[in-house]
Amino acid sequence: MRSVGKTTDLVSEIAAASQEQARDINHLNAAIGQMDKVTQQNAANAEESASASEELAAQATSMNDIVSDLVSLVGTTDKVRSAKADRPPVRHRGRGHSDIAFHSVAEGQRTSGARPARVNPQRNILLPEDAELNCLNG
Repeated sequence: MRSVGKTTDLVSEIAAASQEQARDINHLNAAIGQMDKVTQQNAANAEESASASEELAAQATSMNDIVSDLVSLVGTTDKVRSAKADRPPVRHRGRGHSDIAFHSVAEGQRTSGARPARVNPQRNILLPEDAELNCLNG
């Protein structure tokens, strides 16, 4: 009888250990599932970041082209600064040279510094003169 009781105890312990292992395996499966989900999210985020990086690079190239066009239309910044330093600031009611250059580039015109012959007043975007900007910074 003792051996039957001992056998029953051993079988009960084995059953309890099996239940504990099954519970632990379920926890491991849940953890692996969460890790898989996070890995997929990371891959999607990396792909999105790469796409955004390519878009920013394209925009930076476009911006460099626009700045180059503006510099060629307006002249070098040193010439513009030295010319403006020699004369007092003037308030314009119309568009200045930099405004015209900006609009030429924005409208896709590639001119060599010449002012456009006709200006559409409905499409004008007036840019403040440097003196007006300086008073904001000062």
